[in-house]
Amino acid sequence: MRPQTPLWDALQKHIISGLYPFHVPGHKSGRGLPTSYVNSLINYDLTELSGLDNLYDPSGPIARAQELTAQLFGVAATLFTTNGSTAGLIAAVLACCPSGGTIILPRNAHVSLLHACVLGDLSPVFVDVEIDPYTEIPLGLTPEQLSIVLESSGADAVVAVYPTYHGVCGDIRGIGEVCRQAGIRLIVDEAHGTHLYLNPSGPVSSLCTEASVVVQSTHKTGLALTGAAWVHIKDQSLVQRVKASLRLVQSTSPSYLLLSSLDITRAIMEEEGPRLMRRALAAADKLASILPLYKPPWPYRSDPLRLVINARQLGISGQYLAARFLAHGVAAEMFDLYSVTLVLSLADDEDSVAGLTAAFQQIERQPTGPPLAPVCPPLGQQVMTPRQAHFSPKRSCKLEQSKGFIAAEAVTTYPPGIPVVWPGQIITTEILEYLASRRALGAEFSGISAQGEVLVRAEVEND
Repeated sequence: MRPQTPLWDALQKHIISGLYPFHVPGHKSGRGLPTSYVNSLINYDLTELSGLDNLYDPSGPIARAQELTAQLFGVAATLFTTNGSTAGLIAAVLACCPSGGTIILPRNAHVSLLHACVLGDLSPVFVDVEIDPYTEIPLGLTPEQLSIVLESSGADAVVAVYPTYHGVCGDIRGIGEVCRQAGIRLIVDEAHGTHLYLNPSGPVSSLCTEASVVVQSTHKTGLALTGAAWVHIKDQSLVQRVKASLRLVQSTSPSYLLLSSLDITRAIMEEEGPRLMRRALAAADKLASILPLYKPPWPYRSDPLRLVINARQLGISGQYLAARFLAHGVAAEMFDLYSVTLVLSLADDEDSVAGLTAAFQQIERQPTGPPLAPVCPPLGQQVMTPRQAHFSPKRSCKLEQSKGFIAAEAVTTYPPGIPVVWPGQIITTEILEYLASRRALGAEFSGISAQGEVLVRAEVEND
């Protein structure tokens, strides 16, 4: 009997299924990359050999590839990372904030920012972002909110998520201007916005704003391999500090497969980027003409390549719609209670969306929509830093019995993916009621075990 290979078997099964990927990575099963590169991919899995340079002390081809990328985007420096935007964001935060400092984070910040707070012993100041009540989609941080928080926070840096996972684009120029006037550095998590720079019609790329550092997951809507990302540094004084911080959080064995895909993506964007963007926009327009897409309220805009189908408008749940798409050969990026999110990239064209068009026309509508979901409650009081909570004595506790305890691990619902509890925060009655109602609706959780337990600090706090 042959040895078991469960992951390999699952990958093979998925490939054989022939599903069209309306999800990341953006190269869409290699369609967006040169055939010669894809066909000989394994040959590029090399290491720091003579002539191939060293990512952590580059002076040859890696250095030149990074310089060419910085020139394309008009920034002081671009650094390559093979550990995703996760490493890039952590490095940016550690470079911008002193140990024990304070950072302003929107409620929908990526979990990597939690890790940055633990590593840097930072105190997060959370800003509740507006949530669309009809779809439960989080919108974003506003300049007005930021101005108010900056008056009393004493923060060292601000992180903005732009665009959001659902493709919502806020006033990033306004946020940048608020940061400039306050003399505070802005880090932009533009993980889902590599392509925005190529679209003159907007939404604008945060590279065109007052941001100090912009981190992009080049594998999401660009053409690089999964885990490949760009860290764009606009502030020259930060370059060496970001480099040093990246060394802390990256593997000492960076993948040349990923590094080479970043170089190739830059070359393709430089030579053919505008044409590929126009082609992808034409495909998106074709879908927009038949799909009931979510449009955020003014002044927010939508990323034109991030299509969020309003399932509630069809009288069905996002879960049902995603399942029907799957049955018709279409794999979506994600679904939540009220919507399904599709990702187009520079690899897509009008032909690639034909299957989705046919699939949607066969979806049955329902007279009544999914049940109403409860509104996400305010975060609990932050009584210790994430680092203190991370290293404190912990124990498992039944979720329903955790009221008043200090969370030792983040708890998020998926859908919609917004953190409900961060380490160091008190678990409140409102939070427990929300989690219970989401579980009843079939939501999946991170931070809650299969036995329904959460990690809490061993000592109890009064609610």
